[in-house]
Amino acid sequence: MGMSRKVSIIGGGVIGLVTGLSLARSTAGSGTDYQIDIIEKGESVGSQSTAVAGYGIRTVYRHPINLYLAHKGLQFWSTLSETSATGFRRNGYLFLTNDDETSSTLQRERYRQISNGFPAEIRQPVDPGEFTTEEIDSYQTGLFSPISAVSNSTRTVDSIRHLCERNTVRIRTGEEVTAIEDEGTRCRVETTDSTEYSDTVINASGIWANEIAQLTGETLPVESSTRKLAVLDRTVDPEMPLVVDIDTGFYMLPGHNNTLYAGGHFHSKRADDSYGHLLKKYGSETYNRISDASVDEVRTGHYAMTPSRIPIIEQTGSIVHVCGFSGHGFMQAPGAASVVKRMILPGETNIINKELLSSDRTLSVTDIQF
Repeated sequence: MGMSRKVSIIGGGVIGLVTGLSLARSTAGSGTDYQIDIIEKGESVGSQSTAVAGYGIRTVYRHPINLYLAHKGLQFWSTLSETSATGFRRNGYLFLTNDDETSSTLQRERYRQISNGFPAEIRQPVDPGEFTTEEIDSYQTGLFSPISAVSNSTRTVDSIRHLCERNTVRIRTGEEVTAIEDEGTRCRVETTDSTEYSDTVINASGIWANEIAQLTGETLPVESSTRKLAVLDRTVDPEMPLVVDIDTGFYMLPGHNNTLYAGGHFHSKRADDSYGHLLKKYGSETYNRISDASVDEVRTGHYAMTPSRIPIIEQTGSIVHVCGFSGHGFMQAPGAASVVKRMILPGETNIINKELLSSDRTLSVTDIQF
């Protein structure tokens, strides 16, 4: 009779789902019987921050860790789209600015992209009409990343969930982890439904990652930051890039059925300014059609932020923390799953310096946040 091992993944967002799928695929036929469980306290997987993600997939980062994770993410989501209707489209990203200093930054980012094998183009000035049929104002500088993509959150979560189930990953919803004790060779995990033992526990619980870590006596530098995504009563060019005005923080993209999705992190001195008002105020500086649009829905989610905007992927005993993706979880989930797999499976070799992914690292670079 062969060996058996159990892996419990806490969190059924995109990180937990893709990690579960990656482990199941990698251990199939290994001679060891792996039982992989995803424990999600919500009533359905992907129902928290994952559900309100804009689902852009970009490669424009500063730090090598994020660049690596982005590369793995693009590979995975592109391949998945060949067999699943996820809405994956290589529309590209278009970053815009009218600021001299930011223009210089975009020039540097172009060189960084090219040196890492990603195509990138600079326009000075930039006419966005080169990249879309939508009428968007001209800017001093534009950086276009043609390899970047957009996708559909609901379709993608459904596809990954089905693949997990097909690969015998057990998904347990409506169940919350209440206690964890690392006993050395295994962990005792208590939930609202049961007490069980796992060889490895993976903390992929997003903004709750620090709460889960505290159950084991650890503390993680992960904080929650509220983000909003608006759905407007406009349809747009389905091939429009994900457009970012770096000066204001406004961004927009073609969402489900080519409906205009838009968002941004805006600051106002007036407490009574609604998100919809601020969105239209700043968004109309980029895209005039937004000025008289109606906001049909505002979806609120949360980013699990680290100070450096670089995720934490570290192992302490039998517990692996995979968190702090700072709003980049969908883009980076496949890369993170690859790192976790190499950490915990026999015969695998780490290819990233684990100190760069640790919670107590010292980094001089804070990565780009849009």
